[in-house]
Amino acid sequence: MTRCRLFKAAAKSPEEEENGLLSPSKKLPEDDLQNHCFQSILVAAAFATNFGADLAISLWSLRTGKLSPKTGLDWECYYFLFTLNGFGMLLQAGIAIHRLPNTKHYAVTAFAVASVSGMMPLLSDSYDTLKDVIFATLCLESDQAILKILGICCLLWLLAVHCHLIFFRQDCVGELAGSYLPILNALPDDETTLPDDEKTKRPDDSSWLQKKIRDDVWPGIYKQTTPPKQSLLLEENGFQTVAAILYIIVEGGSPFVIFINLAVPILQYVFALTCHGCVKDLASPWLGKQLLQRINAQHMAKADDILREFGLATGGAGQAHGPQIELMKDFAKALAQGQRAGDALATALEKNQTLVKVNLSSNGITDVAPLAAAIEKNQSLLEIFLQDNQITDVAALAAAIEKNQTLKTIFLHGNPIKDTTALEALREKKPNLSRSF
Repeated sequence: MTRCRLFKAAAKSPEEEENGLLSPSKKLPEDDLQNHCFQSILVAAAFATNFGADLAISLWSLRTGKLSPKTGLDWECYYFLFTLNGFGMLLQAGIAIHRLPNTKHYAVTAFAVASVSGMMPLLSDSYDTLKDVIFATLCLESDQAILKILGICCLLWLLAVHCHLIFFRQDCVGELAGSYLPILNALPDDETTLPDDEKTKRPDDSSWLQKKIRDDVWPGIYKQTTPPKQSLLLEENGFQTVAAILYIIVEGGSPFVIFINLAVPILQYVFALTCHGCVKDLASPWLGKQLLQRINAQHMAKADDILREFGLATGGAGQAHGPQIELMKDFAKALAQGQRAGDALATALEKNQTLVKVNLSSNGITDVAPLAAAIEKNQSLLEIFLQDNQITDVAALAAAIEKNQTLKTIFLHGNPIKDTTALEALREKKPNLSRSF
């Protein structure tokens, strides 16, 4: 999905404007963990520790003859590594509590949920690292020289990929931090995320189970399908999958390699690629709450990460303020109340009367009726970009633009519009409107 700039405030003096966005008069304060450079260093240190422990145990198993093509390591070794990971979670919890302001607190389930993200097989990157290290060690155990070379290449690839993701892919740093620093990365519970009158608007769940599915299950599944997760799976497992096929051809069948290094990565990637859209919709209320928490905590870099999930962006972490932040809050509140992304954005735009530009190109929009209602009432927008979506019916949008007194530019090219009659009529009624249909 193309990432597009969402917010542009009303024009101000040149001193107030930078890179097409209204610049903050004062940089928003951010916690050290929100600084990408510092977070990258922490993630790199956590990964190096995890990788070192996995490699040491695997090489010890190789040296003592306990490495098995059927199970990889002995169960005692798995238990030892799991215990080390648990101690790491406890250490993170101690640091997080020490740094927590007296006025803040974590949710009761915060430690358990974060520990699952950092320790659960198939969910955490530490699991992927372990399976790749074991596979490389199995290659080193082989009598075939080509497999020994392959094992060394797998280890080097694992290190190179993580260095690339950590230091050159900012969108993946948060994903890796969720695996290696899940507790330090967790936000304190924010009881003021929604005002009481807005909380009552959220749809009531008929059972405790439905609430847990909405608040815990769908967000957990969603985290396994995000674009950064897809990149992580593809870049880390692509080479390893090819290597696993070569190992099976040369060395013969290995249950561990066939299942853990071949079948599981392929299924993970296919699931993430095909199910991301529908899972994101189901997790939207949770995403709305997370977005509002991050805005309230002035963690604008993380807020921007969530906005990009909807094809939206503020133009750069820490650059939005004033009208942009208010629009983000309204969008987040609407999401948290259960509205779909398009309806939530329309609700936010209807309330905001200061923005002059909205770019929603390549955002998968199909229904423009909610957006049309917002445009009809909005009296500040000058430009709106809707190209390369999936819009087929534009009658409501054309009627709204006709009534709007401020809009000067509209782009709709690249949409499978079935009937352009309304647009042709709009050409005649508003000849000065800059347009691309």
